[in-house]
Amino acid sequence: MPEWGSEQAQEFIYLASLFMRKRFTLGPMVREDTEPIRIYAGLKSINGYIDMDVICGETDTIGDSANLDELSKWLPLVDNILPTLKDKFILAVRFYHQAIEIIETATDMAYINLVSSIETLCQDLSTETKKLEEIDQGLAAAIKKISSCDLRKDIEKRILKREPFIQNKFVNFIKNNIDASFWTYNKRPQHGRIEPVDLDRILKNIYQQRSNFLHSGTPFPEYIYLTDRMPDISHLKYDQAYIMHRLYQEEIPVGLGITSGSRSWQPSEYIPYPHFFERLVRHVLLNYLKRNQQNEDAQ
Repeated sequence: MPEWGSEQAQEFIYLASLFMRKRFTLGPMVREDTEPIRIYAGLKSINGYIDMDVICGETDTIGDSANLDELSKWLPLVDNILPTLKDKFILAVRFYHQAIEIIETATDMAYINLVSSIETLCQDLSTETKKLEEIDQGLAAAIKKISSCDLRKDIEKRILKREPFIQNKFVNFIKNNIDASFWTYNKRPQHGRIEPVDLDRILKNIYQQRSNFLHSGTPFPEYIYLTDRMPDISHLKYDQAYIMHRLYQEEIPVGLGITSGSRSWQPSEYIPYPHFFERLVRHVLLNYLKRNQQNEDAQ
């Protein structure tokens, strides 16, 4: 058994959080005088939660312990993932774990971590190579004025490796690792719902927002900070039997436009609420793991 606090113990916590869709943290101690102990902890004292399933597991009762037996069907797949992919997968899971730890208190950074989780895995995805003229005719015309053929080719090659192509990998990777079960989740809303036909546009919006945030300091729209819309549960304790929370949250805003600070977003530019994107990233990571096994018997 790995030493508590070791890298292996931390890795187990990351994986458990992913597989059970439940926020786990590594506590200071789990045994006393060789006997297992339970460390009492109240719920995080904030005004609300993005998605109570991430706190309690996908159940109505907060007092029920997580069923750790669920891990027995997932952990062998981690051991059997293609060796060249294991380290990257663990890093992607770590980004996911960090995201759900801060999804209420630092929602924009949680969003960035969720994007990074996918970016970690999508870099090796081959995408259709386009010519520069198809992307930016003006830039292609300017490069043609360079007399050196080798220099022209080198500049064009470097341009084609830049962000628009990373965005394409991000979008295509998610689309390649999503299946119909994602859309049949039983807590989807009737209104403010994202449909499969919207996914390509939504994913491009997410990546563009990530780029604007990191490169230009453009803030995320204020609507992603959902805690003021969630019920106040700060007074509830871990061992209370039931908790009231919103089961049917919008996945994306509805309306003709949103203004946040000096920036306005049109409906075509909206990004999803964080609980939708968190669930999507988790779904993609699980499918990626199942699809990259060393042999079919392990699945």
